[in-house]
Amino acid sequence: MQLNNGGYRFKILALSAAIIVIVVLTTASKLMPNQDFAPVIVYNNAQVRHSALDFIDSGKTYSVPEIVKMIKPSVVGICTTFTDEKRGTGTGIIISEDGLIATNCHVVEDNINGEMLKANSITVVLPDKSEHKAVVLGTDPQTDLAVIDIDVNGLDPAKFGDSSKVLEGADAIAIGNPLGLELYGTVTKGIISALGRTILVGDSEMTLFQTDAAINPGNSGGPLCNSSGEVIGINSSKIISIYAEGIGFAIPSNAAEPVIADLIEYGYVRGRPAIGFSGEDVDEYSSITYGVPMGVLVRFIAPDSSAAKSNLKVGDIIIKADNETVCNMQDLTAVKKPKAVGDTLTLTVYRSDGNCLKDIKITLRERDQSALYR
Repeated sequence: MQLNNGGYRFKILALSAAIIVIVVLTTASKLMPNQDFAPVIVYNNAQVRHSALDFIDSGKTYSVPEIVKMIKPSVVGICTTFTDEKRGTGTGIIISEDGLIATNCHVVEDNINGEMLKANSITVVLPDKSEHKAVVLGTDPQTDLAVIDIDVNGLDPAKFGDSSKVLEGADAIAIGNPLGLELYGTVTKGIISALGRTILVGDSEMTLFQTDAAINPGNSGGPLCNSSGEVIGINSSKIISIYAEGIGFAIPSNAAEPVIADLIEYGYVRGRPAIGFSGEDVDEYSSITYGVPMGVLVRFIAPDSSAAKSNLKVGDIIIKADNETVCNMQDLTAVKKPKAVGDTLTLTVYRSDGNCLKDIKITLRERDQSALYR
């Protein structure tokens, strides 16, 4: 994924210490897996329900050492294992006294050959250095949020602030575990560089805070705090470029709250229709090289999903949706975006085993955990 600004090409990096995926959008790019995620616009002034997170508005300001003393007891380290060869680290924020922790989805999930897999082992390291096994309560790849749970009581949950009140130029303090737990609890300070930066992360369009507080791999899921020591954002991504430094992004707290509430109660975010597959773009270069049409190649179909209950097959290349041309996953999600659960989507696919085109009707079902993992 890239941003074009002043003629430079930038790449968005999801912040996982051992799981770093950079997608460069060029016609000659290598095929990279994309997920069946509809674009989601995350607004920093989203309505807050004040249920899942502890929101306050103290109006007080503190020095950086005072803020660090306030927030550090609520910041944890997260170690994940996907396979013997693939491991990762990240950061989490304690959101309840009895062990609920918010983090980024990409900390506890990974995309392997077009299939979303969850970590088979998650260990949380608390500020007292004690280690505890965690389970995933829910994930939402569209907003890059997840909630995990450890069997511990008496924890110190973070206080959250109203992100709609955040101003450009305001102080911003980030705490996390850059490059692994050897640098546990690293504190960096900067400002809110911009509000409402619309960034394409994977196939999801999100409106995030931009900050120049140093954010590095391993900071994923950690807090971005204001001068009152309140968490006003959850660190998620940064720009990697030889032309720029200090451009990071955080999910606004107001936007995170309703997602986290659904993840805690249901394990997924309700009301989102999904086809239920993972795949990759067939760009112009690959189309010419392999003699197939441009579109979206189906790599994996989730069990019990909309796709699984249709005639869609692994290996199909989706070239149209509701008679609209599909050249990539963005085209497909644009057609699906207005749809609701129960609506029908007609996919035109190229099936190589018979060199033929087929129209496949899919009744969209609500995305749940079965649509994320095999």
